[in-house]
Amino acid sequence: MCDSVIHMGEVAIFFEKQIGFDCLRILAASEPEARIHAITSTENSASFPSLTAYCSEKKIRLLVIDSPNDEGFLHRLRESEVKLAFAVSYSRIFKSQIIRLLSGGIFNLHPAYLPRQRGCFPTMWSIIEGDQYAGYTLHRIDDGIDTGPLIAQVRIPITESDTGESLYAKQVFYGRRLFAEWACRILRGDFSYLEFSGGGCYHNKDLPFGGAVPWRESYEVIERTIRAFTHSNFPGLKAVVDGEEIEVIGIERAMNHGLSKVGDWKVDGTSIYFRCKDQTVKVAYIK
Repeated sequence: MCDSVIHMGEVAIFFEKQIGFDCLRILAASEPEARIHAITSTENSASFPSLTAYCSEKKIRLLVIDSPNDEGFLHRLRESEVKLAFAVSYSRIFKSQIIRLLSGGIFNLHPAYLPRQRGCFPTMWSIIEGDQYAGYTLHRIDDGIDTGPLIAQVRIPITESDTGESLYAKQVFYGRRLFAEWACRILRGDFSYLEFSGGGCYHNKDLPFGGAVPWRESYEVIERTIRAFTHSNFPGLKAVVDGEEIEVIGIERAMNHGLSKVGDWKVDGTSIYFRCKDQTVKVAYIK
């Protein structure tokens, strides 16, 4: 349990996904005396039917909204005593008004080793861009996107066999631990800021390569992209052959088969071949 909590009155947590729900429970267990405001989106709330019952049992104030910048919500926030908040896997952007309103800070748990992989789909981009490691970072939100001062980080090595699913599972495991270790320390002001290092990058909200195989890239990039898209709960990379969409689940190096132009394809029996940037590949696929 936290002791000597500075922001003892009320605290908010903006969250989505399973790790967000997990961190809400961590916060409630570690500081049962705090008055917690749990704020999530309509889509996320529908994914967790037990959320309402949990919040009712723990006397947590649950609010389902789709924009934290809505004036009606900001008015409610002004009338509360909330000055500090956490954000976990929360997809909405906080604008200047709410950042200034929460004067104690909004502290974001981001699934990357910042400043690498700022923005969206950091797990996928970590694999696609050949990073040696991914991570989780706890930082304070400022007016930029994942540019605020760092508080704590964990580095997670990426193996050559990691997929988007396996890497994210490792990130979630360490992300929960990071939140459990630092949430109370932030509440009582027991932290300092780290310095940003070099090597930063940013990706917008668009799915990498639009969800299609990037034939203009090299064999290595395509192979990593396929792994990044490999997840049991999400569709894989798409390609189009003779007007029909297929899902590409693997590639192997192949002879030229007369394909010289990037993006050209050929069907030979049940096998399909494509030309990428540096060679021809045979694809493993499902329809």
